[in-house]
Amino acid sequence: MTLPMSFASTSLGDVAATSSVSQLKKNSPPHFLSNLELSFRGLMNENHFSKANTFDLTINYFLTYNVNPYIFFKLNPLAQMQSGHVQSIDANEKLENKISILNAAVYTTWMKESYFALGILNSSQTYSPLLVSEKGFFSTQVYQSLYFDLWQLSAQIQAAIPNSESSVSDQNQKESTPFLSSVGFSSNWHRSSKNFAYLALNYFKYSSIPTSISTVSVESGNTGDTFKISETERSFKYDYEGIDSQFKFTREVLSNLYLLGSGGFIVNEKAPDEMNKATLIGGGLGYKIGRNLELEAESSYYKIEPDAVLAYYANSRFFRTNHQGIELSTSLLLKKEKFKISFYYNDSKLVYENPNQSDEKLYFIKFEVLHVAI
Repeated sequence: MTLPMSFASTSLGDVAATSSVSQLKKNSPPHFLSNLELSFRGLMNENHFSKANTFDLTINYFLTYNVNPYIFFKLNPLAQMQSGHVQSIDANEKLENKISILNAAVYTTWMKESYFALGILNSSQTYSPLLVSEKGFFSTQVYQSLYFDLWQLSAQIQAAIPNSESSVSDQNQKESTPFLSSVGFSSNWHRSSKNFAYLALNYFKYSSIPTSISTVSVESGNTGDTFKISETERSFKYDYEGIDSQFKFTREVLSNLYLLGSGGFIVNEKAPDEMNKATLIGGGLGYKIGRNLELEAESSYYKIEPDAVLAYYANSRFFRTNHQGIELSTSLLLKKEKFKISFYYNDSKLVYENPNQSDEKLYFIKFEVLHVAI
C-alpha cells in the first residue's frame, strides 16, 4: 500500500527552489551547500477497502555544488520508510520503503534565476499539487526571469518523461514512453518571509501514455474507453491537456499576526465540462509567539473531477482524482531549533460513485527537523 508520505509545503521557498542561483554568489570559488530534513509521522488512513496505522520516517537531503559562476549541480535524494499495520479486503495492500530522487540535474545560468536545466527535476516545483504528486521527472527546462524591484516575472518551457512502471504489453510490443510537456508564466512578489505572493499559470499536455499507466489510472478514477484492449487492460476515453494554475501568499496584518492563502485550478480541455475541473482553495492565520515560536492554522477545500488530472501521476494528498473534501492543519514552529510539530486531518468523499474508489479519512501528527546545515 502506498500511503501519502509527505505533502508540499505552502512556503515560498518550495516554489522558488527551482534554482539555486540566488544562493550562489558570482565569482565565488567552487563550494557545496548542503542541508538535511528529517520527519517522523504517525498516520491513520481509513476507507471502505482498507485501514492503516503506520509510522513514517522520511530523510530528505539537499546538495548544491557550484562549479563556477555559470554552472552548478543540484542533488535531492529522498529516503522513505514505513512500519505499522495495514488491513485490506484483498490482503494486497502493503507498506512501502523506498529511496527516490527528487532532483539530480545540471544547471547552466546566464543571469539571476535564469537557467537551462537537464536531469531529474522535482515536478512539484513546476506544477500545482493538484496536477502531480511530488516526484522526480527526467526533464529539460528553460527558465527565464526578469526583476522589477520586489517583483520577479518568469517564463518556463519544460519537457519531461514522468516516472512510470511500464512493462511489455500483451501484444509483445514495448510500450510507449510517457511524455509531459508544458509552457507557462509565473509572477512572484517578495518583501519578506511573511509578505509575499506567487501566481503561476502553465499549459500542460500528456502524450504517449502506455497501457500500464492508463489501466491503473482508470481503476483510480479516470474514465476508461468503452473499447477494452483486453480483459485486464484499459485505455483512456479522454486525453489530458489543459491549464494548470496555482497561487500562494502570506500577508502580515499586525506585527505578530499574518494571513495565509493558497489554491489552484485545473481545466482539462479534452474532457467534458462536468468531468474536467479541479479546484483547491485554502487559507488560515499565523501568529508569532515571541521571537522563537510561530503557530499556524489552515483549512482548505478541494474538488477534483474524474478527468481533470491523470490519476497515476496525481497527488495522493487528494486521493488521486474523483474526490472532494476538506483539509484542516495546525503547526507549531520553533524557529531557532528548526523544529516543527504539525497535525493534519483530511475528510474526502467521492464526486461520482465508482466501485473501485471509496470515501477516505486520513489524519496524522508529524515532527520535522527543517533544513539543518551539514
